Amino acid sequence: MLDKRIMCLDLGGSRTGVAVSDIMGMTAQGAGVIRVKGFEEDLKEYRKIIEEKNVGKLIIGYPLNLDGTEGEKAASVRAQYEKIKDALDGIEVILWDERLSTKEAERAFAETGKNWKKKREVIDEMAAQIILQSYLDSNIF
Repeated sequence: MLDKRIMCLDLGGSRTGVAVSDIMGMTAQGAGVIRVKGFEEDLKEYRKIIEEKNVGKLIIGYPLNLDGTEGEKAASVRAQYEKIKDALDGIEVILWDERLSTKEAERAFAETGKNWKKKREVIDEMAAQIILQSYLDSNIF
């Protein structure tokens, strides 16, 4: 059992998917989508969830290229990660390889047969959940 939950952010240009672990550290559940408004506004949202869900560690999806190199998107996420890490005292912040998480979320969404109107938001949340589950399955925490 964990002392605190683990939260994951799948940072995006217009939306950020959010997922949070159970207290046992075994499963990841989707926790919504945050509309990107700017760093300070977004940080307030992250802090609110951290407090509400009793989070002690934050995982940020790191979109490396398939060959493991850092492309433009990964560099942007790394820059955001540095800012978030510096702003969140007392919370460990980790970059976690998220290669193909969005593709996996899109496949899973297609299998549900749900309305495609809300597809992007659902996929962003599912991607965060997939990234966090990958971290939890690694057993390195």
